[in-house]
Amino acid sequence: LKDNGIDALLIYPRSGCEIEYLSEEWFSAIGHFISAAVKLDMDIWLYDDFNWPSGDCKGRVSAIPEFRLMSINVRGDGVGRISCKSRHNSGLFGEKFFPNLLSCDAVDLFISLTHDEYYRRFGTYFGTVIKGFFTDEPSIGYCITENSIPYYHGLKDDYRLKYGRDFDNDVQSGAAELYKNAMTLVSNKFKSAYLDKLAGWCKSRGILLT
Repeated sequence: LKDNGIDALLIYPRSGCEIEYLSEEWFSAIGHFISAAVKLDMDIWLYDDFNWPSGDCKGRVSAIPEFRLMSINVRGDGVGRISCKSRHNSGLFGEKFFPNLLSCDAVDLFISLTHDEYYRRFGTYFGTVIKGFFTDEPSIGYCITENSIPYYHGLKDDYRLKYGRDFDNDVQSGAAELYKNAMTLVSNKFKSAYLDKLAGWCKSRGILLT
């Protein structure tokens, strides 16, 4: 890579990798990448998960039931029902849950399992050889269907506080502004619980988030 004018690389763990993700063997391999990058004056970017989307630590976050992404039915059958059913239970993903990136506790677990472990071992290279973390397709959209929207604990209270309206009443009546209002709150929650938290973690350690 260096001989062909490439000065930076991203280490991207995904299907086909024969080393167990985040095992000691994995971190040993990362150490070899870093040693080579130091010798060759190259930069390294780290990916924060295995496959995609980010936020699950190869299923370790969503393995905890309360840390699974939730949705609430707002029309059609089962109005008002909250579930963790993914619209991606298919041949592509199989029977899959997604991490609840609207939960600060779930994101904190993700960071402790992933980012903190990299920093514990390779923190001296942060901001020099290691330039940043790449986060791939983190989304609250994996549970959205034509009849449901993402849900987090406290959504109904936030809805009343911001709009002066009762969420359940707006669901039952099919209020025109329901989807727009709720998704504004959900989007803000995603920004604070995931994007801001990860960006702050990276900034405090002298690296970038992309």
